[in-house]
Amino acid sequence: MKLEAPILESFKSLSGKTALITGASAGFGRATAILLASAGVKVLAVARRLEKLKELQALNPLIHPLVVDVSHDLAPISDVIKLQPVDILINNAGLARGRENFSETKPEVWNELFDINVKGLIAVTSLVLPGMLERNRGDIVNLGSIAGLHTYAGGSIYCATKFAVHALSEAWRQDVLGKDIRVIEICPGMAETEFSIVRFKGDLQKAKATYEGMIPLTAEDVAQEIFWALSRPRHITLQNVVIMPTDQAAVGLVHRRKST
Repeated sequence: MKLEAPILESFKSLSGKTALITGASAGFGRATAILLASAGVKVLAVARRLEKLKELQALNPLIHPLVVDVSHDLAPISDVIKLQPVDILINNAGLARGRENFSETKPEVWNELFDINVKGLIAVTSLVLPGMLERNRGDIVNLGSIAGLHTYAGGSIYCATKFAVHALSEAWRQDVLGKDIRVIEICPGMAETEFSIVRFKGDLQKAKATYEGMIPLTAEDVAQEIFWALSRPRHITLQNVVIMPTDQAAVGLVHRRKST
């Protein structure tokens, strides 16, 4: 495929940079790692599953696996960034569990969601941001969600974590004002990745039913939005990007075609 001149220029603007992506073994993280590496970006791919990271690395030598659980020991990230300055941080690691009403949820689920979706995001950013401040340059991309802007029944804890991501993104943008550091929040609507499989504990039938009769976003769709935001001129920050499938007008408002 022949790339148009503006797209080529976007690729050139990112070539040679280093990105750290959490949750890189699947979904948005994986698709973004592949896209950025194709643009000449060195990718530090952070995730818990070594085998998945090895499969990702095999696609492009610019992708470097880093096995880390962002809710626990971040020492490997700390060690790597001492040797390799990070230009782009993509906080993608996150998950949801179940669709029960709040009264039916368990403390272990509350803790898991906040440990990964919020505290992990804060912890990783706290390691990377000082270097960006010292160099007076960098990009932080936080993967939020439409669930961080609007709530829905059966999603209170997950929504709370994504509302926190939205608040952190806004506050950090104010904290770094005057520095050449952009804080970008990407808020996808319904996207078919491993998300629903994880949410429903491996129940493929429930996961598939989530997207029945409609055309959801793909991981590649969201990766392209992340790439677009990163490749804008430095004087432009896409502060909050909401990307929805055309079949979804709002949380819980989805057009579904009847099966034939």
